[in-house]
Amino acid sequence: MSIDPIDALNSSGAMDEAVNETELSFIAYLVNPDSLKAADRISKIKQFMINVPEKEDSNKSHIRVRETQLVYPGNETKHHLTIKTKLYSNVVTASKELTTRISPQFFAYYSTVAESGSFKTRYTFKIKNPTVKFVHNDEIFKAVVPYLNYEVDVFTIDDFVSNWVKIDVELDHVLAYIEQYFHELLGIPIENVGIHIDLSDIPCELAGAFNSNIPNDAQKAIKDALYRKEIFAFKLT
Repeated sequence: MSIDPIDALNSSGAMDEAVNETELSFIAYLVNPDSLKAADRISKIKQFMINVPEKEDSNKSHIRVRETQLVYPGNETKHHLTIKTKLYSNVVTASKELTTRISPQFFAYYSTVAESGSFKTRYTFKIKNPTVKFVHNDEIFKAVVPYLNYEVDVFTIDDFVSNWVKIDVELDHVLAYIEQYFHELLGIPIENVGIHIDLSDIPCELAGAFNSNIPNDAQKAIKDALYRKEIFAFKLT
């Protein structure tokens, strides 16, 4: 069974405390939607967001609310508010987040004043013992980690379901390895180490996958079009 990040925060006592999040983000074309049925966890998510005006010498932040309806395994609905600040972005994106529970009424009212929103179904695949590659100065180091959760988000706009999907892979539980090996032993800052994973570990059919942080020109055109056409997020103001 996959681990839900919000449930993990609850069980660890980290809810209402700011925590770091480091993730790899990909965009890919889903060839066969039926292959998503193998997911370990399925949730329907409604999300609404307001960007925080940027201040001088400050990092980009936003405040979002989510309604998450667990479809499999089980059936329950929860509402959360998250304040998210980006710390840095290279191959990975590192952020600081604070998440708290909110009422359905708060969620509903926030949605009326939000700037943007998205409706998506999240298919989470828990892959055991995957190999993660770390790259520094063209040297490649490999490590087998206990597991990785691959979150495949399928977006719905009215009655249209997009075959272009976003895939997030949270890496915080492997950061201890990075910290010990690269920083303590080699003196290399974590943010200077490239991290790469193999999307073929996911048991679903994908094509044209690319890291959304470092797209080439053709990939950037795809990414820009998906946001311009409001596939991944629709504007409310």
